[in-house]
Amino acid sequence: MSGEYGGRTSSFSGGWQSSAAHGFNSKHDFSVVLERERARADRNGHGFSLVTFKVGERNQATARRLKQVLTDRLRLTDELGWYDDERLGVLLFNTPGEGAWNYANRVQAALMKSPLPPGDPLPECSVYTYPALWSGPEWQAKWEETSVQTPALPVEPAVDPFRRDPLPVWKRAMDLATAPLVLILLSPLFLLIALAIKLDSPGPVFFKQRRAGSRGKPFTCWKFRTMVDGAEEQKIELMRFNERSGVAFKMTGDPRVTRVGCVLRKTSLDELPQLFNVVRGEMSLVGPRPLPVDEALEQDPWHNMRLEVAPGITCLWQVYARHSNSFDTWARLDIEYVKKRGFLLDVKLLLMTIPAVISMRGAR
Repeated sequence: MSGEYGGRTSSFSGGWQSSAAHGFNSKHDFSVVLERERARADRNGHGFSLVTFKVGERNQATARRLKQVLTDRLRLTDELGWYDDERLGVLLFNTPGEGAWNYANRVQAALMKSPLPPGDPLPECSVYTYPALWSGPEWQAKWEETSVQTPALPVEPAVDPFRRDPLPVWKRAMDLATAPLVLILLSPLFLLIALAIKLDSPGPVFFKQRRAGSRGKPFTCWKFRTMVDGAEEQKIELMRFNERSGVAFKMTGDPRVTRVGCVLRKTSLDELPQLFNVVRGEMSLVGPRPLPVDEALEQDPWHNMRLEVAPGITCLWQVYARHSNSFDTWARLDIEYVKKRGFLLDVKLLLMTIPAVISMRGAR
């Protein structure tokens, strides 16, 4: 690895260079290491922790002292580098939250042995543990208990190095400019569909289900009802007919689907009420399809990246692989969208969804 900190020229970098010999990564290289370790953790189940220390651009002496303290305490498997423009980060492999806080305390004790320059405060510390189940209030409590014995580092709110904005401004603006207009234009169609559903079978017009949204937060997803009333209670009996590998359920000739429901599913008109979810900010026009909460809880760890952005009405899977019965294929396309998400991609997918729906590719 080579190049100054993040490729940025400033007095704060102090001429430090990313060097394999010194175990110090530039901002770019450190982000690559983090992404790689997350992928490894998703596959093998071994967690890790990231400890960051905020030093600020003007505290060069503190930064130099902190870098030396961190370097002296690295295990052979750990990684050190710039997390962002103001924070040094240490990636602690196979280390739960408790171990990360203990490491932070040892760094604190070392800094206290050699006083920092006058006026330079102790660096703020934060800990992020992946997967997040490893961390929690108990580790914060342990930090506070330990700090009774020695002066504690100021604790900065924990940061998530992988967290993406579920609804960036441009995306929310697109949703609010489009969804209400489509709802108004299609209101006559809504009435016709509602009438057809009521005439076809007894039960409500809309089907409501708790689904996993951004960060896994449950929300109530709306659809036009396409099955007999009480269909969810019959799902367990039909699981042996599931044609999709993985957690999602799909069955050809599902006996619960009504006559009108069959038409709505083939034309994807049953999804239209989710425009209300878009207006409410629970979904977006484009994003990974939301799974029922019980199915989302059964996902493999690497599938969870799907939950880092707001769920959507359409995405890559609906356009390119709607016919596929593999949930892993579905998840990989969703993750590809999460990584490449952008305004032009959203516009492209919205335009490509129209012919995909009209042709009814993969619809059942």
